[in-house]
Amino acid sequence: MIATGLRPRRIPALPLLDGVHVLRSRDDTLSLRADLDGRRHTLVVGAGFIGCEVAAGVRALGISRRHPASHRTLEQCR
Repeated sequence: MIATGLRPRRIPALPLLDGVHVLRSRDDTLSLRADLDGRRHTLVVGAGFIGCEVAAGVRALGISRRHPASHRTLEQCR
């Protein structure tokens, strides 16, 4: 999941990969939720509101997550 803020930015050097999501619509959210079923680990990139909400939601589902953000920001996501 990449949560970069107002407009999702894709990394040009990376192809579209399974399991990489951007959130702009309800359908995007449903797709992410379906993809999380059966996962044990995930990586959330983005420390804005949406990234923090996704990190907290993933944690609530019992999925181990990595969220590379500053300590202060990560504390706000709990």
